[in-house]
Amino acid sequence: MSQLPGPEDPGRRSFFQWVIRGSAAAIAAITIIPGAGFLLAPIIAGANRQRKKVLFQSPADATSPTFVAARIEGQEETAPGIFVRTVDGKPQALSARCTHAGCAVTWRKADNEFFCPCHQGRFDENGLVKSGPPPRPLEHLPTEAVNGDIYVVETES
Repeated sequence: MSQLPGPEDPGRRSFFQWVIRGSAAAIAAITIIPGAGFLLAPIIAGANRQRKKVLFQSPADATSPTFVAARIEGQEETAPGIFVRTVDGKPQALSARCTHAGCAVTWRKADNEFFCPCHQGRFDENGLVKSGPPPRPLEHLPTEAVNGDIYVVETES
C-alpha cells in the first residue's frame, strides 16, 4: 500500500506558500498600479495641455469689459461658442453651452445675465444658475493672454 503525503510534506508546503505569496503579490499590484496612475495623472495631463486661440468678430472685442461672443479655433460653427470678457487685464471665458440640455445660451447685456431659450434657464454674469432647470453653472474655461491674443487652455483626452 502506498502512503499518501502528509501535511508535513515539504513539496506541498512550498507549493501552498508559493500560491499564497503569488496571490498577495497580484492583489498588491492590482491595488498599487491604479493608485499610482491616479496620483500621476495630473502630471501626465499637464504635458498634454494645448492652447487654442479665441477668435473674435472684431479685434477690439478681445479687451471688452462685458461678455462678447467668440469661438475657439477649430470649433464647429454650429456648436455653441464661448463668451469672453476682460476684467483687470485678465481674460475670462465661459462656455455658451447650457448645462441642462446643451443648448446655446445668449448674453443679455441689459439684464446682465445669460439666457437659454430652450427651457428658460438663466445664469448670472459669473455663470451661476439664477433660475430654470440647469443643474450646474456654466463651465469656466481656463484662459491665457499671450502677446495680445487670448487662448483657451484645453487638456487633451
